Amino acid sequence: MPIEKITRICWNTENWERPSGPEGKSKDEDSYEQRHHFGHEEWLFDKRMILSDGYLYGYLQALRRPDCHKGKTYDIHLFSINSDTQDRLYVGCLRNAEVLTDEQQDDAAKECEDLYLERQMDQDLKRVGVEEEDIKVHPNVRFKLDQAELAYSKYQLIDPDSLIGHRYQLMNDVSERLRFLDTPKEEPEPTQSTEDIVCSISTPTYVKRQRHKEIQLALKEQLALNGYTNIELEADAGRRRQIDLKAYHEASQSWHYFEIKVYNARMSIREALGQILEYAHYLSAQCEASKLFIVGPESPTRQDLIYLNRLRKEYNLPIEFVHCSIKDERLYWEDDIRSRVGAPKAIKQTTK
Repeated sequence: MPIEKITRICWNTENWERPSGPEGKSKDEDSYEQRHHFGHEEWLFDKRMILSDGYLYGYLQALRRPDCHKGKTYDIHLFSINSDTQDRLYVGCLRNAEVLTDEQQDDAAKECEDLYLERQMDQDLKRVGVEEEDIKVHPNVRFKLDQAELAYSKYQLIDPDSLIGHRYQLMNDVSERLRFLDTPKEEPEPTQSTEDIVCSISTPTYVKRQRHKEIQLALKEQLALNGYTNIELEADAGRRRQIDLKAYHEASQSWHYFEIKVYNARMSIREALGQILEYAHYLSAQCEASKLFIVGPESPTRQDLIYLNRLRKEYNLPIEFVHCSIKDERLYWEDDIRSRVGAPKAIKQTTK
């Protein structure tokens, strides 16, 4: 049975899937995140880091130097401190987490390089206003995401008196250090308003939900300007399932479905594909929609667009991607993006 450990990771309001900016970061002038305005642990649950062996490869500052941990397997409990409020949040536990050997680190870094992950991480940082000259992918731990016990959405607060010596170290005595406060903070209820998005949000799940709502409302507004009518949010798909947005396209005289995700294009496609196909076909062999759109806040890369063409060619799927830009207040359809990134001409498919 793996030994239990506990360690601190940097604060993040994006579910530790990508950098979230300066909010809540360490105020210590000697800390890495204060000097560089981000921490490498902010990609700890980034699904782009699931490599060919099925493990998610991440970085923990507590494993940066001690060679004695290499090759060992631990159950690593994680907590994070919001330096603005001094709240200590229990993030969860990486069950059966394997500390990488030097050889495993080199192999993982090479595969990350082949996937151009450093370039994507650089883009992640620029989106939160961070310019890093030489971002490097250097994972030192791997784990199976389906074995990770993630608790941050429940927002469990740890008693600060039980976390003595909580610098970025891999610590023992988990039961003594992990004492929860009796009354955890409740997660705010979501609203139709998007004003709270710019406020200080404590729960990453709430931030994610609000970003989804922001895109949904922007998409509705833009579709009305792009030849769509009868636009319906949270449209009924049967059996208590809801399509993010359903709209009638006047030019083609057909319905289109839109499924929204808040990740980059690759991850949005992965997360949305099964959902939107289920909405379209689970209860009926004949889909009423002629097109199924996956909507994301980031523009797809050339490789993303090549992948979509493969799906349409090999499986005859009527799937298309649309980039909903909040900043530009417009929609970028695949045809808008392909010429800009040098991708092949789109292969179009239809359900009819």
